[in-house]
Amino acid sequence: MKLLKVGMRVVVFGQHEGTVRYIGPLDKLDKHVVVGVEFDSQGVRRVIACISAHSARAPTAVGKCDGSWHHARYFQCKDLYGDFVLPQFLQV
Repeated sequence: MKLLKVGMRVVVFGQHEGTVRYIGPLDKLDKHVVVGVEFDSQGVRRVIACISAHSARAPTAVGKCDGSWHHARYFQCKDLYGDFVLPQFLQV
């Protein structure tokens, strides 16, 4: 995989296009790197394995956020167009 950079176009889970808006941990104590993605469209159905390696969520009907997580802002996008994804689920 190419080195990820903010602003780079990606495909999530092989089918959902978006733009990288954040790369890093979601908690100062978390060592796991996640990628904040702003999706091109709302209403994406996918399995999300994000936030930390300790959690995986069932498929959801829409993007999950506006670039914030637990009241901390990591990037800005329209509500329900953003999400945080583990890098292994991205294609450049």
